[in-house]
Amino acid sequence: MWRLSGTVIAGGNTVSFTGTGTLTLAPSVAATFNNSAAASQTQTLSGTVTASGQSRTSAPRVSWTNMPAAPTRFLGEIGSSEYDVAQTPSTYPTMVVGGSAGTLGTISRYKDSTMSVSLGTTVVTYAVTAPVDPGSLLPILQCTY
Repeated sequence: MWRLSGTVIAGGNTVSFTGTGTLTLAPSVAATFNNSAAASQTQTLSGTVTASGQSRTSAPRVSWTNMPAAPTRFLGEIGSSEYDVAQTPSTYPTMVVGGSAGTLGTISRYKDSTMSVSLGTTVVTYAVTAPVDPGSLLPILQCTY
């Protein structure tokens, strides 16, 4: 179970949301992404979020294909209406401890794989927090786009 937080636009205003979700990972398969050898892994996120006092539960709706070149390098991802390319391959930390945080890299966002319509850039960061389950021995790694 992942803790979700961020902001959304509701009624023309930016409001904060919180919630929980489940991330499901399909087995990876060999692929090519942006002319580089990669492993394609489809990820699906479903959960419940609350914003402005209203809660919404979604069936698995947010789905994208992650393109790591190797288990510790991120090249980009493909969504239903977005094609994101890491400006340089992001390297995941090999070890984390509670309280650590950092920047993984910057993603250039495009409407599709032609990369002719830019949607801007996003900085991807991570933070390691205490586990949700007190009996868990591992900290929780949260990535923020």
